[in-house]
Amino acid sequence: MGWIELGNLPPTIRAIILPLGVGGVTAPIPIPNAIAMFQLRGLEDTGTPAVQAVELDYMQVLLPDSEGGAAEAARLRANADQCDDLFGLTKGFPVDQVVRTKLPAGDVPRDLGLELAKLDPGESSFALRRGTARVFLMLCTRNVAIAENPPTPQAIRDQLINQRLAAFAEIYMNQLRAAAIIREP
Repeated sequence: MGWIELGNLPPTIRAIILPLGVGGVTAPIPIPNAIAMFQLRGLEDTGTPAVQAVELDYMQVLLPDSEGGAAEAARLRANADQCDDLFGLTKGFPVDQVVRTKLPAGDVPRDLGLELAKLDPGESSFALRRGTARVFLMLCTRNVAIAENPPTPQAIRDQLINQRLAAFAEIYMNQLRAAAIIREP
């Protein structure tokens, strides 16, 4: 997987990945039909505000796990730019085969959450399985609630001072390590 915004990940996965250091690997995480392991390859501060809550609106279409199902998925992908398009393309499908869901990210099943984290609104995936069926999954919207109150000038000042102090501390520790004499008996 490439870079993924932290807010796009399911909260349970986010809580497992955040404590890792760069290069760290999670313990195996069971998800439906698979076991996942994640390695944190890097972090990038984008300067965007902290995310309070994410609500995912997505659509699932269950298709047979066969060449016919793959052809139907290709037809849906080619003709649907958004979830509303899928309703017209899936007319005549059984009601339980086409499901649109709107949930907080924490309530989305892990396997769906991981797949949805890779998608932008309007994009689709055909990688998941449910029993003998494959899931055509499309992300309709990702609604992000951002902190309503902007930080105060004092909070910004405190943050800048803390960053500067941390940089000084890091420099001092590097100097101490460079000057250290280590003797082994």
